Amino acid sequence: MNPDILRGLIAVAVGAGLMLGAAGIFLYQQLNAEKRRMLLQREVARLDMTVAEMRIELDTLQRAGRARRPFLRKANSSNLSIADSELDTDIDMYSAIGTDDDDEFFDFSDEDNV
Repeated sequence: MNPDILRGLIAVAVGAGLMLGAAGIFLYQQLNAEKRRMLLQREVARLDMTVAEMRIELDTLQRAGRARRPFLRKANSSNLSIADSELDTDIDMYSAIGTDDDDEFFDFSDEDNV
């Protein structure tokens, strides 16, 4: 065989190998990108369903809160009036007890660090 023809065949074979390798890498990248895109779409769909479920749950909780709100206001207002009357009687009791002028006063302020 002629050495020039042999060199030409080797060059063609190397060129074809490089072309096939480059095409293979390109196809692999495209398939891998498609796979990642599909995984990302599945994840986004799953997150969308989770957000929808959370919205439904939040709406349910808000409706339940609105239904309980008038009851809580009535209960809190009656509790406040009882607590206020107890506080008034406690203050009256302490003011009646504290009428002695002989009470000692000790100043325990933070300024005097002994």
